[in-house]
Parts: sequence; structure tokens; C-alpha cells
Amino acid sequence: MNHREFFDRLAEGWDEEREEDEIGKIKELIEALKIDKAESILDVGTGTGILLQFLTENPIIGIDLSYLMLKRAKQKFPHRLLIQADAASLPFSDRSFDRAILFAVFPHLRNKLRALKELYRVLRPEGRIDILHSASREEINRFHQKIGGVIKEDFIPDGLRMTELLRLGGFQKVEIRDHPDHYRASGWKP
Repeated sequence: MNHREFFDRLAEGWDEEREEDEIGKIKELIEALKIDKAESILDVGTGTGILLQFLTENPIIGIDLSYLMLKRAKQKFPHRLLIQADAASLPFSDRSFDRAILFAVFPHLRNKLRALKELYRVLRPEGRIDILHSASREEINRFHQKIGGVIKEDFIPDGLRMTELLRLGGFQKVEIRDHPDHYRASGWKP
């Protein structure tokens, strides 16, 4: 089983897995980003569209590898543009977005550096990337290992490696915040 198949199998019950406190935490993470309503956003790994409910005023495109996740998102957000795509090979022109947000997807990227370089390419100058999770790095890594199978080694790298990956991807002003209840790694395109 590959990653697309794994997430296709989870799509139908995905939204039911989200608890109310996690939804509140996600909302807080998005609010902390202080996103301007005019910013165009690429929602990488949109899944069933969890971020779309918080970014209602922004021009946004969601991508995901899982067709069935996107199908569920389209049912909930029929007016949003949702595309099946791999973050390592984006179907967008250079400098298409102001911000890329990756919520709960970075560990699952097969080629993290290539994906970061692609995201850098599609961001405009002064663009920003935000990698977010509603739990700490340690908790996410432990959770994936416990589930096992195709995602057993889908980890968030340690701070030094994450910083290195973002810088190798072209990003500057890298910031990493790993708290007990959330994780954020950010970088800017000069």
C-alpha cells in the first residue's frame, strides 16, 4: 500500500476523527499566522478541507495526493478549487502564491527537499511557508510509529534537520516552534 491508498482508505471517516478541542487548536494556529485576507494561499495536503473553514476570505487552492480526501473536501466546499497533486511536482506557475500552508502533512511527503523547492518556486518574493501540527513533534512522530504500516517512518525531522531542509529549499528567516500542544516551522522567500 502506498500513501495515496492509505489516505484514500481513511477519507470517509476522517472528519469524524477530529475532536472539538483539536478543531479549536487548529483555529488558534491559523489565527496566530496573522494571514492578510488578500494573501493567496496554497493549502498543501488539504485532506477533507479542515483549513478551508478558517480561511474563508482568502483566495486559496487546496491540493492533496488522495482523490477520496479531495472528494470529501469538494462536498463540503464546492466553491473551492481543489486539485489532486503531489507537493514535489506542483502544477502551478512560478510565483503563484503568497503563502503555502502544510497542516499535518509534512511527515508524509516522500521527498521533503524536492517538495520544499517546489513550494519555494510557486511562492512570490516575500512569500512564506508554514508547516503546522496540532501536537508536538515528539507526539506526532510517536503516533505515526504506533500506527505503523506505510506511515511508520513518517516523521517531523528534529529542529536542526528541519532548519537545514528549509534553508536548502531556499527559505530564509527560518523559525521553529515545538510546543507540547503544537508545532510550527516557518520560512520566508527573499
